[in-house]
Amino acid sequence: MINSDKTISANSRGVVISYGDSNKHMFTTYATDIKKIQLNGTSKYQNIKKVTRFTPVQEELYSKIVYGFLACTKEEINTMSKSKKHYISMTYTKAHRILNRWKQEIINEKIDGLFTKLFPKSPITKQMVKVKGYDDNLDVTIPFKDLGISRQAIANKLIEFNILPANFYQLT
Repeated sequence: MINSDKTISANSRGVVISYGDSNKHMFTTYATDIKKIQLNGTSKYQNIKKVTRFTPVQEELYSKIVYGFLACTKEEINTMSKSKKHYISMTYTKAHRILNRWKQEIINEKIDGLFTKLFPKSPITKQMVKVKGYDDNLDVTIPFKDLGISRQAIANKLIEFNILPANFYQLT
């Protein structure tokens, strides 16, 4: 229920919520609840995550592996040696295949969870959840962001498969 007569104010000791329609007030000190919520979050409040930014060297390496030649300018491509072009092409293809399969795994898990919740006793659901399969010819076009995959998670996956170097986060 929305209470249009609610007023929230803060003073040096805490926060006061005044309900004008019922003439009730609620006081919360900073030292207790609010400080705890700001530091730890609750189910009602979002925890703020640190955003990991890549250095320019990391960004360039990551982009060329994840996006291939799309991360390069025309001038870069024209001045690139054949071996570097071949390296970018091969690592992009390998990374794309790994990330595409990873997307399929995530989507399959979400769909399996959905069907298991909707039809928990269905033999078809049980069989579908039991059988795992991937189609390397299927190109998953759903963006990483929509699947909840961060750039750092992608980098970690590529490190796991030795596409990015193990010391990727130390590169400057």
